[in-house]
Amino acid sequence: QNAGNATLQGFVSGVSAGPSFGEGGQSVTFDVAFESGDASLVAGTPQINTGGNLTFEVAENRFGSARFSVTLRDDGGMGGPAVSDNQTLFLVVEYVNQAPTFAVAPGNVTVNQDTGGFSAPLVSQVSAGSVEE
Repeated sequence: QNAGNATLQGFVSGVSAGPSFGEGGQSVTFDVAFESGDASLVAGTPQINTGGNLTFEVAENRFGSARFSVTLRDDGGMGGPAVSDNQTLFLVVEYVNQAPTFAVAPGNVTVNQDTGGFSAPLVSQVSAGSVEE
């Protein structure tokens, strides 16, 4: 939770346009599509580059899980575009307890000796944590 931008190096390995003759020169692209769960966990859609690195941005104050479908497609070469079988990316964003916050009134509290009881606003803006708590 609140991790911001995340990159997982080498998330995917063995990226290839295909084993057949003539396919080595084709370019490939990963397609990532939301399937189910909480789509608001990430800002936008996770991306996977041809080096196999997964990047995404965790939305602020969100936690839960989401499932994405991942496919790899080539640019077609001689036989037209080809698409891999679907693979599943299951993203879990864990809840993190947010620290409470408060503000103290500016300045010092000064009282005369033997004044007895004293009361004045000292603490304000008390919060239990993020709006999700």
